[in-house]
Amino acid sequence: MTQKVINSFALVLIALMSYAQDLQNTCWEAVIEQDTFRILLSDNIFNVEYEGDTTAIASYEISVDTFRIEDLNNEDCDSIGTYLFSISDSLLDFTLIEDDCIERAEIIDGIEYVSCQTTSIVHLNSEKIKIYPNPSNGLLNIESENDFDKILIFDQKGRFVSSHYGQKNIDISKLSNNIYFVRFVLGEETVTKKIIKF
Repeated sequence: MTQKVINSFALVLIALMSYAQDLQNTCWEAVIEQDTFRILLSDNIFNVEYEGDTTAIASYEISVDTFRIEDLNNEDCDSIGTYLFSISDSLLDFTLIEDDCIERAEIIDGIEYVSCQTTSIVHLNSEKIKIYPNPSNGLLNIESENDFDKILIFDQKGRFVSSHYGQKNIDISKLSNNIYFVRFVLGEETVTKKIIKF
């Protein structure tokens, strides 16, 4: 994962600050290319946490329901981007208004951001989560000792594909033949596994 991707990814979460009273000191997560990033919002600067390292990435300005993104560390994206956003059921989605930085716009648009769950501490063991058949062209079966809060599917570029709640069987027959990543969410814990649709 390049520093450019980390920088651009982090900028998308500036939108949350239009809900400043409700979202100060909050946390959001997203999966990009099988890596999970955590965003910590505080004092009009947000930090990206990745592999144990935390970096201040961006500053922002808010006007009504829009937000303006300005990178702190990414020289390749020296413009300011403008986006709309919506939050529903602990999920955050963005809509591009204007951004001359194509790299940032590609990362922001189409990725689903999930609120970090900090109220309970649980532990997921990747080895105890089984998906079969894999590869598959129809129904995925999931075996686990846990009942997940949600199961999210992303494509290779980290774009959100679908979400599933309380299911142990997921129909992927309508997906294009490709590699996908299945993210299992339980409390603040996540496990991501690769699947192949043929």
